[in-house]
Amino acid sequence: MARLEFSVINLPSTAQVIHRLYGSECEITVIPWERAWEEMVRVAVYSLGPDVSQLASPWVSNFATMNALRPFTPEEVEALGGPSAFLPSAWQVGLAGNPPNVWAIPWSTDTRIIYYWRDLLEQAGINEATAFKTPEQLEETLQRLQAGGIAAPWVVQTHYPFATLQNIVSWIWGAGGELLTPDGRRTRFTEPAALAGLEAYFRLHRYLPPDIHRLEVMPMIDLFAERKAAVAMSGPNWLWAVEYQRREKPEGLECLRVALPPGPPYVGGNHLVAWKHTPYEHGAIEFIRLLTSRKVQTEQSYDLRQFPARLDTFADSPYATDPRLQVMVRALLSGRSFPIIRRWGLIEEKLNQAFIQIWDDIAAHPDQDLSVILIRWLEPLAQRLNYLLKS
Repeated sequence: MARLEFSVINLPSTAQVIHRLYGSECEITVIPWERAWEEMVRVAVYSLGPDVSQLASPWVSNFATMNALRPFTPEEVEALGGPSAFLPSAWQVGLAGNPPNVWAIPWSTDTRIIYYWRDLLEQAGINEATAFKTPEQLEETLQRLQAGGIAAPWVVQTHYPFATLQNIVSWIWGAGGELLTPDGRRTRFTEPAALAGLEAYFRLHRYLPPDIHRLEVMPMIDLFAERKAAVAMSGPNWLWAVEYQRREKPEGLECLRVALPPGPPYVGGNHLVAWKHTPYEHGAIEFIRLLTSRKVQTEQSYDLRQFPARLDTFADSPYATDPRLQVMVRALLSGRSFPIIRRWGLIEEKLNQAFIQIWDDIAAHPDQDLSVILIRWLEPLAQRLNYLLKS
């Protein structure tokens, strides 16, 4: 088989796993998140670079409409297991056109869940079964934890530009709000329902550490792993990150639990694509078939601290045996994905930038009415995006 080039985003451990599976027949390039979009656009425009790539799920429609990807034939799709083998929301991301072609195959899935220390909730007299059911119950849980002596019981990413919206959207959806109209031609995040969800989310700022404008991934993990915070929200890989942080002092790890957020969880992930310019079409498709097979999905996903995309892997250990992973599976099966439209990548980027500005505004004016702060940043953004979406 010809030597394939495979590009992955922010997953340096992938090289070891893929080489173990595939020998030396694959050259792997790891691209940092900060440069990934620019690098993938360059591949699409100049038809040069890898044969197979990992793409963030929201990007698939952009590259499909650029005519840069090689579609999968019906026979190839069946050889991969068919649409029913994959998480439905993930499978839909890879479709585009009328009638739709299959442009990408789900590789890994992502969601957002609540992490908490069970014993800290018990000490505050909180029932973990109802602690996070609604935004109001979550806020009450944080109030009681704070009253019990945990000064900053809540940690979430506030200044990570690639994942903030994934947390917030559960509050928007839970309040009955939406980000866009069904046709994707107008924004809806400044409508009353969406703003109510946003206010409920940002109102939790009073339970964050004082220096919220510096709350990124590693400070979050440190605060939570050291049990200075009792509740956090992040993706599935956080489970392994916290356990790794506590490897020298594993006492108490049995109290680490997870729960669904108080609204439909975000569901996203990564897809595998074959670029239209590859001279090794058969090898590229076979490589994707290997990476998405049940055996490799189960073993590789756990090794890479990713969640698999195949439904049948959820019946395998550890996903079927670890209660915490079972909660994550429920989040994937009950959650929602972002809209599948061509300009979604830009919309997500601008929303994440606005949320960072909102956090900064809250830090500078903690007593100001939240509705005023939200409108200050989101109304002008909605106007700009509406103009773009109509064009």
